[in-house]
Amino acid sequence: MVLQFHEGDGRKGAAIYDQWSKTQTFGREADKVAPPDNKRASPPPEVADHLKTGALTANFKPGRNVLRLENEHYLVEVDAQNGAIRRIHDIAGQLDLISDPRLAGIFELSLLSPALDSAHILGQGQALTSADSQQDRLTLTCKGPLVDTKGFSYDIDMSMRIALIGSTIEFRTEVENQSPFRVEAVWYPVVGGFSGIGSRTDTRWSLAREWILQSPAGPPAGQDEGVNDLVYNYELPGIKGMAWIDLYNTKLNRALYLASHAPLGRVKSFRFEKRPGLGASGDEPLAESPIGRFHCIFYPYLKPNERFESPPVTLQLHEGDWHQDANLYRQWFTSQFKIRDPQKD
Repeated sequence: MVLQFHEGDGRKGAAIYDQWSKTQTFGREADKVAPPDNKRASPPPEVADHLKTGALTANFKPGRNVLRLENEHYLVEVDAQNGAIRRIHDIAGQLDLISDPRLAGIFELSLLSPALDSAHILGQGQALTSADSQQDRLTLTCKGPLVDTKGFSYDIDMSMRIALIGSTIEFRTEVENQSPFRVEAVWYPVVGGFSGIGSRTDTRWSLAREWILQSPAGPPAGQDEGVNDLVYNYELPGIKGMAWIDLYNTKLNRALYLASHAPLGRVKSFRFEKRPGLGASGDEPLAESPIGRFHCIFYPYLKPNERFESPPVTLQLHEGDWHQDANLYRQWFTSQFKIRDPQKD
């Protein structure tokens, strides 16, 4: 920390700080790799604009080849090039959870530099290093360097395991941080292109009933054009306490259960984002037909040379509504923690 008395006012102080900052690289240049020695240092052409803006756009078009997992309950398809989750098909309900695979995602990482500059890495902007398929599970690996939305690269390895376990889909991640920066947050699974359980207008959500029916409207702050996104963030630990989310459609008698089955009380959040849908050409946003994504976020604040192994995030589609979701979470909870008998206290 530096303290300096000087003539003038705040503008002089700003000039002093600006002069100092120009002499610093904050570690960014040292961590940036130089193409063409490593092709993965540059984002694929089809996602270049997507990476620059950090937004979900129609420019992202997954490859044609897919990797599949299937059992009697689900069909899961991921892009063979970048691992983006393109399809989650509910066999019993004959529903596709992802209505627009152009917005497919897989994972995201948020980083902090020593200068407190933030960086964001999109999983769909990386190239898969390997994909290991074993019967009912698929392990997707992205070896570093991983490229952030500004084009800088980081020596971080990331893997995600998708497993079909009976009537549930389980997601786990491992992050190995060999960069000089802290990995603040790990977002997984990123399910993009979601518009509801069947019809959006028939989808219900016990956490925020009015939010599910709202459409993005009005330009973002400070802009004359565009449409503002709607975001709902369910943070834990919190007042509501239980680490599960429900979405359901009573007309179809079908529901989505999304939960973090973590025995440790780590800070986490479930985040839902709603954005304008995309027309067939992808050029015009459709505010009246919003589409979005959801994911779970953990905050390991992973230091350099540390490793994070995530708890499982579970997704399950089933008959019923939120009552069944509550029972599903209770079943898991009582399998991990004994409920005290008050008569023995």
